[in-house]
Amino acid sequence: VVASTLEEIRIEVSSRMLKRRSTNEDLGAITVSSGFAERKAGETGHSVMERADAALYASKRGGRNRVTAAESMPGAANAA
Repeated sequence: VVASTLEEIRIEVSSRMLKRRSTNEDLGAITVSSGFAERKAGETGHSVMERADAALYASKRGGRNRVTAAESMPGAANAA
């Protein structure tokens, strides 16, 4: 559910063009990169935030404008 919601937001935001109000100048499209992690049993809040942060940076390194789940990243199965 989280992934599909983030993907819907990403698509909606990136489909719009940004304009400067004062001049009506086109500034281009906005992209959205996001990462998320689902809390595992016994996991600390700090740990889940670290995994979500790593997923966010994986989205940025992967070309931006994407959603990345921490669980889909290499080594995620071992992280807790």
